Amino acid sequence: MRSNSNQSINKVVPYEQLLEIVQKVISRYVAKGSIPKRESQDAEMAVFEKFWNNREKIFDSFQGRSQLTTYCIAVANRMCCEFIRKEKKHWNQLNETMETVAEKNNTHQYEAEKELHFNNEVKRFSRTLGLFNGESAKLKLFLKYYLDIPLQESDIEPYRGDNQTSILSLLNQEKGVSKGEKFENLAKVVNLVENKEVKSDSVRMWLNNRFETLLNRLNGNGITSHNQDSVTVLLEMMHNSESYQSN
Repeated sequence: MRSNSNQSINKVVPYEQLLEIVQKVISRYVAKGSIPKRESQDAEMAVFEKFWNNREKIFDSFQGRSQLTTYCIAVANRMCCEFIRKEKKHWNQLNETMETVAEKNNTHQYEAEKELHFNNEVKRFSRTLGLFNGESAKLKLFLKYYLDIPLQESDIEPYRGDNQTSILSLLNQEKGVSKGEKFENLAKVVNLVENKEVKSDSVRMWLNNRFETLLNRLNGNGITSHNQDSVTVLLEMMHNSESYQSN
């Protein structure tokens, strides 16, 4: 089977179905103990991200000798084994660290596990944010501005691309800026960077739609129940991590 475009591929195996296939594959490895339960979400996102980003090449290689879902399961299994080989040493070291912490103090163990959980959730959030097919940089920038997370040039450059227009001055982050004013400012940014003539309502609908999709993907594992408040926290943690790495 040959696919002529990403659109035809998406019709064959949509995002949700492919994610479900990967989740089922990962769950079998977790049940066998090959993947620690605490790493299951990270494994799902890593394997799915690799599959999704390479889906055109993967489906171009499909020969039609089996059902397409069987082929997807086989590919996901191979990617899962590669992920296990890559991460196994890290998991063993993490187990030793957590055991040492547990021996010292139960409170310290709780704090270590809590920090690990938040770090993994930020990593999963970042990967989910990266699965928006060319709109990831725009979505990240617009979310940070709308949710009052401090902006940096590094947030703007991936969206602006080769366009040298300065847009940081348009994104007023002073206190007291209303939601309506924020969408008006974002509309100005879209018109400058993308050479369009959109209104603030159009930007508001675009952001609401993408944000709803982001929440559905984050909460699709049936474990988490993220909302605007928790996404704000994740964005702040991501911002602090990026700021620390850049210093």
